[in-house]
Amino acid sequence: MLETDQAWEVFEKLEDCYFNQKQPPAAQNTSIENDGCALLSHFDKHGQVEFTEKVPADAMVCTLERFKFYLEQHGWIVARKEQLVERLMRF
Repeated sequence: MLETDQAWEVFEKLEDCYFNQKQPPAAQNTSIENDGCALLSHFDKHGQVEFTEKVPADAMVCTLERFKFYLEQHGWIVARKEQLVERLMRF
């Protein structure tokens, strides 16, 4: 077992490493470049493939959260219609 001072040194090194990461882990990247050879598979509730379809080269397949993030990064405002009307009526 490590001595108390040595254990704290190890803890501080781990903490520094954890909080000073320069880039997020690769698993965070959820988008994949589409080279025109991508297929989208649709599954039923039992996990069986219902059908597949070719994804066009100019299309992007992603989650709704990722799509919202993409739009916001390109200057779009993403809001529910009711929220937008409510906020506009305040002015």
